[in-house]
Amino acid sequence: NQIVDILVRVGYAFRAGASVVLIPYGEVGNYMWRRDVGPSTPYGITEDYFHMNFSLGAKALYSPIDRLVLELGGGYGTTFLSTMTVDGYDYELGDKPYMSAYVSLDYRFVTNWHLKWSADYRKWEYGQSDVVAGYLEPHSRTEQTQYLMSVGYNF
Repeated sequence: NQIVDILVRVGYAFRAGASVVLIPYGEVGNYMWRRDVGPSTPYGITEDYFHMNFSLGAKALYSPIDRLVLELGGGYGTTFLSTMTVDGYDYELGDKPYMSAYVSLDYRFVTNWHLKWSADYRKWEYGQSDVVAGYLEPHSRTEQTQYLMSVGYNF
């Protein structure tokens, strides 16, 4: 399986108190997933899923103590231009809801070094296609959660 997932968020940060920053944002994304189904069988196929997404959201950064930042965020929007292609046939999938949520803890353990833990959750749906070449792609829902532990350095 191959996944290409590109997201661009644009927002504006403003202070909402001594230790809180709020950032409302807009997000545009592009998601492509190629999967091989039954590749070692005579009936193996390759399916290509694609969609764009747009959402509006906000995130908050809160620093309860020096050196620690908690980040929470989420967005809601829609998928569009959703398709599935198999054996040269294109199946148009309906536009459906797209949701995201994010949480992280960032700890600065030395002057320029950070240790960060984060979880990123996204959920979207595809609508049922029309019948193409005697087949249809049914309504589906995808949920993904990514966990990340990282070390960062500020220049």
